[in-house]
Amino acid sequence: MLGIASLIRRMSRRLRPEMWSAAFALSAGNAAFARRDYMKALQLWQPWADRGNASAQYNVGLLHAQGLGVPQDEVEASRCYIKSANQGYPPAQHNLGCMYAAGSGLPRDDVVAVGWHRKSANQGHAAAQYGLGFMYEVGQGVSQDYAEAACWYRKAADQGCADAQFGLARLYAQGQGVPLDYVEAHRLFGSAASGYREDEESRREAIEYRDQAASLVAASN
Repeated sequence: MLGIASLIRRMSRRLRPEMWSAAFALSAGNAAFARRDYMKALQLWQPWADRGNASAQYNVGLLHAQGLGVPQDEVEASRCYIKSANQGYPPAQHNLGCMYAAGSGLPRDDVVAVGWHRKSANQGHAAAQYGLGFMYEVGQGVSQDYAEAACWYRKAADQGCADAQFGLARLYAQGQGVPLDYVEAHRLFGSAASGYREDEESRREAIEYRDQAASLVAASN
């Protein structure tokens, strides 16, 4: 059996040098981002974004969108996301969908927003699956369809997306697109509450609805 060091050396011989350089720059940029050295992250990511690396393009877009290390510029962020999204990168497709839905950096276009969310959701991106489910629930850019909303919420909820768990719980509590089921609503609200570890307001709301569902379960027995 090959040792880890031997396996790494064997794999490294299969990668072009420029691929190693991109991987190193992206990893080093991620480390700089984690320690909040956003200018360093930009220095590491920008050259590879300029060379067409989809992940780097997305990362640079994120910096511009949030004003990290650069002045906040949603128009520039959208340009970066478009380049990355057109290469099929799911996080960029999702963020681009959000920008079209909100009219941030781009003219608002709900139909186009749905299209980008769908591209990302079809690749398994949980946040995009939630976003697509929400648009079906409220009828934004698509005809309102609770069953379709539940379908996309469930895909995201199964990946641990707290917002999707909350949305699916809400549908079960109201019998919209799924059978009325307070037990399942209670379970999902509880899961959402656990997932909202860093969002105290959402966590409290999920707990409140979880307890209401518990009361409804008790009243029906």
